[in-house]
Amino acid sequence: MQVSEVFQTAYNIAKQGRPFTDLPLDIDLQTFNGPDLGSLLHSDHSCADIIDHIAAQMRLRLVQQILLNQSKICVLLDECCTYSSMTILIVCIRASFGDHEDPLTIFLDLVELPGKTAEVVLDKLSSCLEKYGFTDKYLKAYLILLVIDGASHLVGTTSGVGTLMKE
Repeated sequence: MQVSEVFQTAYNIAKQGRPFTDLPLDIDLQTFNGPDLGSLLHSDHSCADIIDHIAAQMRLRLVQQILLNQSKICVLLDECCTYSSMTILIVCIRASFGDHEDPLTIFLDLVELPGKTAEVVLDKLSSCLEKYGFTDKYLKAYLILLVIDGASHLVGTTSGVGTLMKE
């Protein structure tokens, strides 16, 4: 079984913006034209899992390059609520590195928030950034901007996330 060919097919589906249900059809076509791709990892659920895995690995490589190049970063935060009324924090970073003139925006993570206070948000944000290698020392040296969606507990001038981060 050629797992790498299944991964390449799933990656192509994601890159082209095709539905995950295309994976079994694409594999059938490839098998018809010659290569034996086995019988595993051919469902749309497998396609979603493969794409999640590839995206996570690409995200880690980009973050490693940012850390290696000691690039200045911008942290972008947005809050949203799910259908179950759970508050979620969307964490992205923006950085310039490599041959790119313009900065790239990279999705880092979705973080569940058990509360809406600035302290809770900062704690979860710090954990998320540390998970990817952005230590307090790195942030003090290279964080140049914090972009927040405007929620009062995030922006607050006396006790918002930005103010707490400065302290």
